[in-house]
Amino acid sequence: MKKPILIIFMLISSYTYAQFYEDWTEPYAITDSLSINTNPDVLADTDILDGDVVVFYEKEISSNSTTQVWMRNLSTMEDEQEVLGAENKDFRNPKLLVFSPYYDTRCFIIYESNESGNFNIYGIEFFEDGSFGSSFQLTNTPEDENSCFVVDFYGNSSACWEANNNIHYSAISFSQDTIQFDEIVTIDTNFCFEPVCSDNIVFWRKMINDSSHIYYSENVASGQWTNPLALYSSGNNTNLQMFSQMLYGFLEEEFLIWENDGQALTWSYWSQEVSALEFQGVNSYYEPSGFIFDILTEKWIPAIYSFCSGENESKEVYAVIEEFSNEAINISNNFHIDSYPKLFMGKWGVNYFNTLNIWQSEVNNNSVLYLSQISILIGGSEEINSNNKLSLHLSPNPFKEKVEIEYYLNEKGSATIEILSLRGNQLLKRNIKAVANSWQSFTWNPNNEELNFSKGNYFVKLTQGASSIVRKVVYSK
Repeated sequence: MKKPILIIFMLISSYTYAQFYEDWTEPYAITDSLSINTNPDVLADTDILDGDVVVFYEKEISSNSTTQVWMRNLSTMEDEQEVLGAENKDFRNPKLLVFSPYYDTRCFIIYESNESGNFNIYGIEFFEDGSFGSSFQLTNTPEDENSCFVVDFYGNSSACWEANNNIHYSAISFSQDTIQFDEIVTIDTNFCFEPVCSDNIVFWRKMINDSSHIYYSENVASGQWTNPLALYSSGNNTNLQMFSQMLYGFLEEEFLIWENDGQALTWSYWSQEVSALEFQGVNSYYEPSGFIFDILTEKWIPAIYSFCSGENESKEVYAVIEEFSNEAINISNNFHIDSYPKLFMGKWGVNYFNTLNIWQSEVNNNSVLYLSQISILIGGSEEINSNNKLSLHLSPNPFKEKVEIEYYLNEKGSATIEILSLRGNQLLKRNIKAVANSWQSFTWNPNNEELNFSKGNYFVKLTQGASSIVRKVVYSK
């Protein structure tokens, strides 16, 4: 299925442009078609596996077999690899937890297994060379732990899960070179399912009078949580998800999406409003998913939505870039029953990144994971490197205290260094020494500036005349 390429330019500010190449690639299978493959999670990080993209997922060899965790490198497309599996034991729900992505990146796979009799939560470290450490146990209760969700909120890692229809939460910390759950808090009891969380708020589904509602609780003080509050109580609400973010999958603010009797509803902590998605040519919305480009929109809202629409063999995966079009594009276009599309960040660099859409297709009574992706370029071509007149190097990157900004100019004339936010807003501007055909340096120490720079991602922009070049820098503080 080929589609025409539509290139759209979006003015972020007076500094930064984005080009969306709205051409979803032809879908292709990333798992075999002889087994049941579900529940993917994606690792895309330039500090792990040298920038490769890896997907982890559940696999059942047959409907009567145990559940295993497998992986595949989507950059090299090497053969699928079993990660966790054992006779008469189940390994399910792999979730990736990336610690300190700004500095000394470490990645753990959090999963559920009945290794000790009933289902508990476990972890295993995934190293840069593609190997794994020894597994370790995070919970040890007589109940089955289900639907574990993990997140890192700028270094504050958390987990939430359901056990015996109760919702539990715990902060996550390092302990003797591994991780552990801190004090486990019971957030709500009775008929609760599908929790998702950030570092200070938990959302979940709760059955009330045979209908599923959305509830939440906030951490208002250290260890003190509010009583459960109803966020949305109309209709039957299912498939609750937290939006994915562009950078390392971080959650900078809480955004929710879920299905409500054939509708797709969204909610954000910022707006405190529930909204329904409505796109041209779509009458039903199933298993919706969202993806946020917080550097590409002034409103901090999702730039891409994906969902299923249709029935039986006509159930297809659709995607919409809402900022530029209200038309839903059919990106699966097959004769299989498609379901559960999920959007992930793919490979990315200084001025581009890819978004992955992975969904399940029913093939011969098995479940195959399919992939399609879209590319986004950040920054107009003149801003990335105009006429090759400028060079810019940042070291170290990431940095904790200060970064050395080395630059090269091919001609005389005034020049400037700017520090920009991810949205392209100017935070700092300095005139710099302009010597032609010579490397010079400028040191940026955020602690010495009057502005209160927080840890995070910034752009460094070198400008001379009509030429400019932009590089991304990470302040880990």
